[in-house]
Amino acid sequence: MVDDLNVLASLPEGVPTVISFVDVEFLRNGPERLPRRGPVRALACSRFVARRVREQFGIECRVAYPIVQLEPAPDAGSPRFVTLINPVQQKGVDVALEVARLLPERQFLFQESWPLSGDRARHLSGGLKGVANVEVGSWTPDVARVYARSRLLLAPSQWYEGFGRVVVEAQRCGVPVIAMDRGGLSEAVGDGGVLLSTEASAQDWAHAVESLLSDEDRYRALSARARENARRPDFDPERIMDEVEAELVAALGEDEARPERAGRPATAPDAADQDGGTVSGPRAAR
Repeated sequence: MVDDLNVLASLPEGVPTVISFVDVEFLRNGPERLPRRGPVRALACSRFVARRVREQFGIECRVAYPIVQLEPAPDAGSPRFVTLINPVQQKGVDVALEVARLLPERQFLFQESWPLSGDRARHLSGGLKGVANVEVGSWTPDVARVYARSRLLLAPSQWYEGFGRVVVEAQRCGVPVIAMDRGGLSEAVGDGGVLLSTEASAQDWAHAVESLLSDEDRYRALSARARENARRPDFDPERIMDEVEAELVAALGEDEARPERAGRPATAPDAADQDGGTVSGPRAAR
């Protein structure tokens, strides 16, 4: 299984291949068509990505959402932050900064994910001038504790997210999400948050934040729906692994059916392919 389209051209002729599409960056940086070498099947991290792959390359993808198994952290006191994970321009830091300016009585947490250095650090530092209600959190592997301190997650992404892992992470911790209706984010949010149009202004975002946080009954109801959404069947790890395994087995099955393979020994799903391909069985990793 590969997630780099440029690798396809270097594979030996005839290797059965499953491509894993985790975003739509191929629209900017990838080839116009797939360099096919042998059977090619595909997985996509969302229905949105699957549609874009079909439009670009004319192939169908099986959808297997990213596995999210984050468990809530122990009680960390009263959560108080409106949180943005990854405060960089692509993820909508400028929108979040403007919302913080508009809501000076609310506390915001900008949690580092990608390294905040160089141009990213300078951009954030400049945007924070005169903004006293934003705390910047250093990178931590214990993201569950970040959500334990959060009342609300913002996801005003400025690019086409393939999915939105942070959305489901937050929801598993009972944190509702306000997200941009862009890319695969809507599939992640489901019934556990609020989607805003790509045309929404910073004032619209601020209004959505304040109206939710100031209505305790509505907040509790949306928090409960967030937990439910994060545990819906198509996010179940076993089901996702079954989808991945089915696509790998199908790729081997297509390879065995090729005319040039006639008369050669059948390849077991967990064995090395005679042309050099292998299946790293998903169930073995469970």
